[in-house]
Amino acid sequence: MSQEEQVLSFELSEEIPMPAEGNGATEPSSGKGSKKGKGPSIATQLVELAKDVELFHTPDGRAFATIEEKGHKENWPVRSKQFSRWLVRRYFHHTASAPNTQALQEALSLLEARAQFEGDEEPVHVRVAAKNGAGYLDLGDRDWRAVEITSSGWQIVANPPVKFRRPRGMQPLPVPVPGGNVTELRPYVNVGSDEAFYLLVSWLVGAMKPRGPYVILALQGEQASAKSTTARVLRRLVDPSTAPLRRAPHDERDLMIAAQNGWVMSFDNLSGLPVWLSDAICCIATGGGLSTRELFTDDDEILFSASRPVILNGIDAIAVRADLADRSMVSTLPPIPEDRRQDEATFWTSFEQASPRILGALLDGVSTALRNIGSVTLPFKPRMADFALWATAAEPAFGWPRGTFIKAYSGNRAQAVDQSLEGDVVAMAVRELLARQPDGIWEGSATELHTMLREFVPVHVLHTRDWPQAANTLTNRLRRAAPALRAVGITYEDLPRSGKVGVRRLRLIRTAPQGIVSIVGVAGTAASGAVTAAHQADGPMSTTGDVDGLERQPWMPLHEADHDDDLAKADGADDADGLRAAGFGGTSPAVLIHRDTSTLSALAAAITGAGKVGLAVLTTGPDAPLEMTRVVGIALPNGDVHVIDVRSTDGLGAVADALREVLIVGHDLKPTLARLASDFEVETRAHFDTMIARKLLDGGLHLEDERFFTLASTCEAAGVPRLVGDPVAASEPAFDARFGELVRDVKPLLALEEAMREALEADELEKVAALENPLLPVISGMELVGVPVDLDRWEQVVAAWTGEAQRLRTHLALVLGVQNVDNGAEVLLALRRHGIPVERTKSEDLAPYMHIEPVAQLVRYRHINGFVVGAGRGVLRSLGQFMDGRVVPALDQLGASSGRFSCRTPNLLGLPREPEVRRCIRATPGNKIVVSDYAAIELRVLADRIGEKKLIDVFHAGSDPHRLTASLLMGVHEAAVTPEQRRRAKAVNFGFTFGMGAESFVAYARKNYDIELSISEAAEFKELFLAAYPGIAEWQRRMQEEMPFIVRTGSGRLRYFPDQDDEYGGRLSHGIQGTAADGMKKALVLLHNHPRFRELRGSILLVIHDELLVEAPEEHAEEVREIVVACMVEGMSTFVKAVPIVVESEVRDTWAKEAGRG
Repeated sequence: MSQEEQVLSFELSEEIPMPAEGNGATEPSSGKGSKKGKGPSIATQLVELAKDVELFHTPDGRAFATIEEKGHKENWPVRSKQFSRWLVRRYFHHTASAPNTQALQEALSLLEARAQFEGDEEPVHVRVAAKNGAGYLDLGDRDWRAVEITSSGWQIVANPPVKFRRPRGMQPLPVPVPGGNVTELRPYVNVGSDEAFYLLVSWLVGAMKPRGPYVILALQGEQASAKSTTARVLRRLVDPSTAPLRRAPHDERDLMIAAQNGWVMSFDNLSGLPVWLSDAICCIATGGGLSTRELFTDDDEILFSASRPVILNGIDAIAVRADLADRSMVSTLPPIPEDRRQDEATFWTSFEQASPRILGALLDGVSTALRNIGSVTLPFKPRMADFALWATAAEPAFGWPRGTFIKAYSGNRAQAVDQSLEGDVVAMAVRELLARQPDGIWEGSATELHTMLREFVPVHVLHTRDWPQAANTLTNRLRRAAPALRAVGITYEDLPRSGKVGVRRLRLIRTAPQGIVSIVGVAGTAASGAVTAAHQADGPMSTTGDVDGLERQPWMPLHEADHDDDLAKADGADDADGLRAAGFGGTSPAVLIHRDTSTLSALAAAITGAGKVGLAVLTTGPDAPLEMTRVVGIALPNGDVHVIDVRSTDGLGAVADALREVLIVGHDLKPTLARLASDFEVETRAHFDTMIARKLLDGGLHLEDERFFTLASTCEAAGVPRLVGDPVAASEPAFDARFGELVRDVKPLLALEEAMREALEADELEKVAALENPLLPVISGMELVGVPVDLDRWEQVVAAWTGEAQRLRTHLALVLGVQNVDNGAEVLLALRRHGIPVERTKSEDLAPYMHIEPVAQLVRYRHINGFVVGAGRGVLRSLGQFMDGRVVPALDQLGASSGRFSCRTPNLLGLPREPEVRRCIRATPGNKIVVSDYAAIELRVLADRIGEKKLIDVFHAGSDPHRLTASLLMGVHEAAVTPEQRRRAKAVNFGFTFGMGAESFVAYARKNYDIELSISEAAEFKELFLAAYPGIAEWQRRMQEEMPFIVRTGSGRLRYFPDQDDEYGGRLSHGIQGTAADGMKKALVLLHNHPRFRELRGSILLVIHDELLVEAPEEHAEEVREIVVACMVEGMSTFVKAVPIVVESEVRDTWAKEAGRG
């Protein structure tokens, strides 16, 4: 390789290469920044070459370098590819050689240290910045120019006094020119009114303000209304990017990455927002801050505390959640008639020609806002007051009449409130109820209100998550909707308890609309009082002068008193000392009972401050799925236990929001999470289940002994003490005795968590726990959703199979001469009398004799009778308990030592493969079932783990491994393999891989592939198979000789094999099947957390080993299928690296392949 080629390889690489073992053009590495002769080391030379570079660090500690390049300055992270390439090129120009990578790394480390400890601390900005009262807009061009904006005008400057960085994907802005007019923008944005246009222009001017908060722009409208095009136009005028529109992020980490790598955040084609994303966008827009853990470490936290302008677009109403609606401007775009549509090329060519003038006009607005901001007054203080002041101050630049913006903004805020209410079925029902009250007042209990409101809710909504299923959940929804209800003239009040039993009462009152002024702006004639001219005198709510005792600078955000959430106020969160004011939190741990909401806000603050809690619930009866939560027990790190009687408090109040944000620790958390979700609409984010930890540590030794995994047994094993006696009865004798049991269960959880974490770390199981704990809400969600079953068809199958089983039972009793066909010992003796020399009556023992009629009939009888008495009748019992024709199975995510799922009451994972059975799993009307299966996953995992080259090659070639095996075993070309030969090869691949013997294989092939083989034929196939795949033969030989005590999966999940002389097959299968289970579980978590999957109303139904069933609305089924496949591939690829992952997926009416055939 030439010297020039070596440098070019650095230029083109995406990352700095790993150290090389020396090359012809560089000095050989000694491992110490190598020297050649007595000259300075390469690392020293590199550092010397960077002596004229300005090194500095940001407030969060990132090392940067400012380099001079062709007359301008550029700012790059020291560890960036750009700076590394610059340094390599400079070295090459001085030495005519390329540095080795180790020397480069050493030089970068030293430069990074100098930046951190010797360099100045300076902020680095993306696109927009401010300094000394002036604003700066990075043009993003090759010369690193920026626009400097002051109160007297704007100009393009070559070397701005602020530090900008250039994230990947940033595109240059049009070079602005003076003399433009914002009306030139009107043809390129599809707005339905002048007011809507005024708001778009105001949003653009606001997006150029370097400090937030920023109002969120929500574009909505039907198809062909140019929502995406309008969003692209707006972004091109502020922050052009190669990816101007993004899909909704998967999680907060993705959201933070997007925020750090761009100025404007624009999310496209949304159909509703999950709660976490709605909350996170509010934080991003108003500067609330986000944080997450850095990849590959539990210690380093990534913080993002800046704010960003945000654009959302979608067909449906997006900003329906009250807090998001309160921070948004909503623009409904009209459909574009066909005669007004343009082709893309013509549209964008025209826009690019106009954009320099449009940007110049917008910069005029920013300059005018800077000039007027100190003298603008408003007649009221709306939500997002900073934005309102800024937009009002910019009005004169556009020639708008005084009060134009505030009038448009006030009307839009009223529309946002209406939209928020329309998206809330509870709020709409309340409006209907009060409209029918002659005096405009309704008063009663939460239960009475829950019953009455049902009359105003469509029947199809009553059984969905949109409608609260219990009175306590209803009151939580009312408190959340209270600000929007006040805006339209409805006040919600909690009244003192009444009667001997202390029943909580509620009052709803119809009043004059008041919230539009105090919460979301001014409607009607009030808007005409807006003052926008700079010469107007300050009014009583002037924002000039001091704000909270601070001198306010032009770029300083207004400190808004109403930035506190109205929900917190409604719940009584008056101060952080509420617990002490209520008599909580003494010097020693206590048991504290909550019977009303007065103390819940203080408890919520304590939970948030603690960061984690122990949690358990007590239901109203023993059958958790059919009962409601009665009591919630919460243990805090200070030792206190709080018991919330939710029937008295009407729910969790502010505690619900607190629980969403902290780590939840519990023992057997799955039913607890289900209760939180169904009874209180609380979806928690972080969990640690001590029972899961106990099972992982056990390694399969006590899998069948449930007593081994109880809380008492786990505490005893970990050395964590439990309370003795009833800690509640003495002070609360009227309480149910089970309350004391609840306290005893929740009290040790946090200490137990610490002990379990230490044990997991000692056994190197932390990654497995990190895989299993996020799966908890997935499993509890699956159980809440249930599995749709065609009851009529199921009854027909059960009846038909019951009849066949009865006929076979009678026939076998006569032929074998037994009284009880189900008695194994009696059947064994009968078979021996008939000359069948078996030792047991299991399928693999009977396989060699399947050609004898009684044996074949016996196997068939056991198969169909097992279904009838198990899942067949179990499903019918389950359908009798639950509504909507859905079966709710009990799932165990660690039901097998391999990590695979198990299922009971009923067991849907063991359903027969016959199409008539699987056809009964049918999507509900309007939905489809997405059936997805990993292709040959066990062979792929095997190839990855043992490095079997033939399999690795066939998978990379996209070929069929079963055709390859057929070719190798049967001596035919792969292209000539018949379907029958391929089927035999498939049985061989999956049977002999795990050490199956010839006799067992005969039974396996017959049961799973309907293949008839003799024992000698099976033995011959096994010999040929192992000869064809020497890697598999060597792996089996090694496992048989070593018989290891511990076998681990890809995630590190371990299984103990204490018997050195037994379980050879288990040792082979655990690593393969367990790794496949790891990949599936990772896929489930990815799918559950995928925002688009939730938006499309996808539901995970069942996981059957390597197969996944998902239900989705028919119109979204194909997109859901694509998401499922992507998540399954990503999940499995986490643990299987050497071969590609393939997922076979279909959209069907039923689980069976013959979907729709009757």
